[in-house]
Amino acid sequence: RAAERLGLATKATPLRVRWHEVPKRGSGIAGRGITIDVAQMPPGRYRMQLIVVAEDGSTVSSERVVQLAPQR
Repeated sequence: RAAERLGLATKATPLRVRWHEVPKRGSGIAGRGITIDVAQMPPGRYRMQLIVVAEDGSTVSSERVVQLAPQR
């Protein structure tokens, strides 16, 4: 944060992706794939979190920590 304030680093902002859909009734399972381009992100540890909210308001989430290594 100090580097951000001094203008030595860009402001860290979370990336959010949202969408709303009505799945087909049937098995209740809908597969999805998301591709995130991290090429412009600096090396470091990042926390990725997926939260799904059902029509009844119930939620389920999954979280992973990923390490981006410097490009060679």
